[in-house]
Amino acid sequence: MGEAPQGVSVDPVSNRIFVGNNGNQVGCDFLPARHAEASTVTVIDGNTHQTLSVSVGRSPIYAVPYAARSTLYVATSGDVGLDVLNAASFQRIVLHPNAASHQPAVFAARDEVWANNSNGRSVGVVRGDTGALVATVAT
Repeated sequence: MGEAPQGVSVDPVSNRIFVGNNGNQVGCDFLPARHAEASTVTVIDGNTHQTLSVSVGRSPIYAVPYAARSTLYVATSGDVGLDVLNAASFQRIVLHPNAASHQPAVFAARDEVWANNSNGRSVGVVRGDTGALVATVAT
């Protein structure tokens, strides 16, 4: 299934678990570097444990659901991108290059998703309603 699973998140609304398959492991200080091609997120049904492999950008680390918007945000360290997917069909809505390399976080009170880009020393801010990248904040 997935190569070098890393980040795990849960959507209690859909009862799904999401695992980023970061095969490359570039930038992980606690693991030796590997260079397997990995561009998938494993979706696990919380009831049956059946899995589905979803194609995304290179070396995904975290896939974070935003249940209120039925979207899935995937940080891809290989692309340093933030993939925004429809959480029902897993079709890409938009890809924000140079927006994220690690874990996104849903800020529901502001209808935003924040994602860090350790390579760019910044945090990207994406609107939940439109999926648009509205700010890049230097850290």
